[in-house]
Amino acid sequence: MYREHVPPAALAPYVDRLWTTEGGVAPIPRRVLPDGCIDVVIELAPEPAIASARVVGTMTHALVVPAGSQHRIVAVRFQPGAAARFLRVDADELTDREPALAALGLRLDLDPRDPLRSLVRWLLTRLATSPAPRTSPVADHAIHRLVTAGPSLAELARETGWSRQWLARECRRRVGIAPKQLGRIARLQRTIIALQTLATRPRLPSHGLAALAPAMGYFDQAHMAKDFRELAGCTPRDAVSIFPIRSVYAAPSSRS
Repeated sequence: MYREHVPPAALAPYVDRLWTTEGGVAPIPRRVLPDGCIDVVIELAPEPAIASARVVGTMTHALVVPAGSQHRIVAVRFQPGAAARFLRVDADELTDREPALAALGLRLDLDPRDPLRSLVRWLLTRLATSPAPRTSPVADHAIHRLVTAGPSLAELARETGWSRQWLARECRRRVGIAPKQLGRIARLQRTIIALQTLATRPRLPSHGLAALAPAMGYFDQAHMAKDFRELAGCTPRDAVSIFPIRSVYAAPSSRS
């Protein structure tokens, strides 16, 4: 049902993936993890016609899509911190919210014969015509480091020469959440990827989780379980069946 599509080169600095679902009834509930990204999601009616177009802001906890739901979707997932280039709104105004695209003053007309190509065309038009939002190479670097390595805010402040307050403010404005929360989400995503690798073994021993926790930057297995409970709403063992965002969080990291 779910497919990812690599964006054209002009969109790659801002768009992680375009993605689509082809419909069908979900046989079981599906858990969607927080990933530090903002999406624009268009649900298509069977005709097809646009049923709704909404922005899904940065999530701070998992959402559960109930069994029996049926959706035909075309969507875009922005890189962490990059959505403002297209939406003209600070990310922290969207956190844990799903406003209609029209509520942000934006109009998106999709050709029902080829909605994915229409979405790409809309994104390219927005890129060409929207004024660039205020940004900073320092903020870009800090967000990238939080996503890929998970340093502390104090480490980032020493590394960049900017205050923790400024870095925290820029992260909230551009990503929608605080740096510590982004680091926790990135660590969760990387840990699930590592868990899925371990799960390919014939049997996942209990000491495998105990050894994995410090390697992924948790104090211990209890700390990892607490983070999974708060962010994913499940245990680490249950998380092996959840879809992580590999395109953003590709490589496990031992940094905390």
